[in-house]
Amino acid sequence: AVEDAQLQMLSGLTSGAIPFGLLIFATAVTPAWCEEVLFRGYLMQMFSRRYRAWIVILASGILFGLYHVRATQLIPLSILGCFFAWVAWRERSLWMAMWLHFLNNLSAILAYQYWPETFDPTQPSTTPEAFIWFLALAGGVLATIVIHFLPANAHDSE
Repeated sequence: AVEDAQLQMLSGLTSGAIPFGLLIFATAVTPAWCEEVLFRGYLMQMFSRRYRAWIVILASGILFGLYHVRATQLIPLSILGCFFAWVAWRERSLWMAMWLHFLNNLSAILAYQYWPETFDPTQPSTTPEAFIWFLALAGGVLATIVIHFLPANAHDSE
């Protein structure tokens, strides 16, 4: 029921009644900023006072997945949250995690805008699922490569 309500909300948002710029701000910019400040800023800082980095990253990711209240998306969102946490930890900054979070949310909005049937379990999808998974995987690999080759700001001793 919660997932249906979320999909209905997303459908309402992308119906064209809201200007596209406002839609991007409300569903990509604001959540990326607020969620990163909460999960990677505040919670990671609090957890890091008592626990090792890998526990902090894992806890932040799992809480991020639980926060989104989507049972079918718990594991993928937790993995995504762990990735954002690792990026924030590695960079000792929230900016890269915010940027990647924004790109993730933006890609979901664009996918829903151009391939809405992919999100409707009652409709056969005309978009090949392999293509969507390929795009998601390619984006994740590209982000990881870029982050890997960026100079790390800190954590040389950890």
